[in-house]
Amino acid sequence: MDITAIVSALVALIGAAITGFVIPYLKERVSREKYENISNWVRVAVSAAEQLFGSGRGKEKKAYVIEFLSKKGLYIDEEKIDCLIEAAVLELNCCFLEC
Repeated sequence: MDITAIVSALVALIGAAITGFVIPYLKERVSREKYENISNWVRVAVSAAEQLFGSGRGKEKKAYVIEFLSKKGLYIDEEKIDCLIEAAVLELNCCFLEC
């Protein structure tokens, strides 16, 4: 009995499964981890900017956050960074309100 055709089909099936499911999963996982890492650093930078600059001076604080991330080698597009900064500011403000 020649099982070469069965083995070849099985290898092709496994290759298709890896290409179709495993690789996209790994890409998503890395992207998610990268996002969480950037999000954490944004929170740190926003808190630091708030301490350094006080209330108001939003443009200076945003520039500080962007420069901070840049020094860390973390780059994302401006729209996403704006959303992350706003979320971190909201989280920070909510924390102050609860205290």
